[in-house]
Amino acid sequence: MTLSDLTRHLPHQRAITRAFATRTHRSTGEYAGVLSLGLIAGAALALAFAPKARRELRSKLSERVSALRKNSKKKQLINGHAEERVDSPT
Repeated sequence: MTLSDLTRHLPHQRAITRAFATRTHRSTGEYAGVLSLGLIAGAALALAFAPKARRELRSKLSERVSALRKNSKKKQLINGHAEERVDSPT
């Protein structure tokens, strides 16, 4: 048995290099996926380690969201950009 007999079934150097080469091009979808996961993880950690109780925090958040909605509706009416929304049948 020779050394060439032992190494005959091993992959070539080019195949090994391609297998371990780092990719330098990433698609937009990959970046969006990583960003989404980061946002979800950040939101979960923020809620988990918030100094206020979760119920109190949720109620404060819902109050702020409803206040933002009211303000945006007022601004739309003042600026004359109010449009009536018509829900499409599902």
